[in-house]
Amino acid sequence: MKTNSIYISLVIAVSTLVMASFEVAAQDYYTSQLTIENLNVVKDADVTNISLDINLNNLNINKNELLIITPVVVSNSSENKKELDAITIIGKRRNRVLQRPFTYEGKPNIDIANENTLIRNNESSQLVSYTTSLPYEEWQRDAQLILSTEVIGCANCRDNEPEIVLTDRILREQFVPEYSYTYIVPEVEEIKQRSETYSAYLNYMVGRWNLLREYKNNETELKKVEGIIMEIKNDPDLTISDFTITGYASPEGSSQSNLLLSQRRAESFATFIEGKYEFDANQFTIKWEGEDWNGLREAVAASSLANKNDVIEIINSVSDQDARDGRIIALDNGVTYRRLLNDFYPPLRRNDYKIAFVSRPFDVDEA
Repeated sequence: MKTNSIYISLVIAVSTLVMASFEVAAQDYYTSQLTIENLNVVKDADVTNISLDINLNNLNINKNELLIITPVVVSNSSENKKELDAITIIGKRRNRVLQRPFTYEGKPNIDIANENTLIRNNESSQLVSYTTSLPYEEWQRDAQLILSTEVIGCANCRDNEPEIVLTDRILREQFVPEYSYTYIVPEVEEIKQRSETYSAYLNYMVGRWNLLREYKNNETELKKVEGIIMEIKNDPDLTISDFTITGYASPEGSSQSNLLLSQRRAESFATFIEGKYEFDANQFTIKWEGEDWNGLREAVAASSLANKNDVIEIINSVSDQDARDGRIIALDNGVTYRRLLNDFYPPLRRNDYKIAFVSRPFDVDEA
């Protein structure tokens, strides 16, 4: 009978041990009872900011245990890693033990940060809102964020649970632009026609159209004309194709005679250029505008004449060009008219000339 009793006791003990082992194996890890929400990692200048919420609603922690959760940033390609501030979840009974003011043999010495500590009330809704930051380093561009967990029991026994990988890459890969270039080969322009317009302020004797080089400032003015023409003629890539010359006269005298005068002065200027630089007569287009009232209006408007508004009013309102002179003379017994005659009229006696030229075509290499 004694032998049978020992055998039965042994069977019961083994069965109890097997059942206990099966119960432990079937028990969930605490990490599987955690829900991570609102994970956010942002690089701000030289700092990496991390925030997340840990939902504890499904966590059923042993009242004698505490759970230490440590976020860790781990490089995917090097040995760099950084442990962040830990979060501690404490069972109710374990919290009372830790709060005892006296020291006794076997009391665990655990350094717990108060700001990241929570006492778990099982079967209640609780949330840990966690924020931290660390100095940014380049290796963090290719790093993952994991939760390392450790369970501490009543006898100060410690057990590590499987890590939780929150994200394989905490920061987006740095954007490196790829540049591509498109080369457009310009079409060859067969004929490049260009033109420039200039003015020659030449002096003529009253009522005359003969161009005298030695008269007043004509020498200086003609040298300007020669410089412009020769600059184009001496350029091997340019060829002068034609001239357009427009003659103008000042308003004194009759408008009909001034119209004829502007024509003949334009023709004399064309003859001068044709003969001096050996151009053909068919390369010249001659135009004449007569009295340049528009030019006078602009000059008066920009001047400091005391009664310039009266002069402009006469130009704008009197349609008969020959009558305008009389109205201007009558303004102040001819004082303003004499000022206009001496200072404003001479620049109106001019020839505008436009030089058209052709540029030889360039191939792509030359351009």
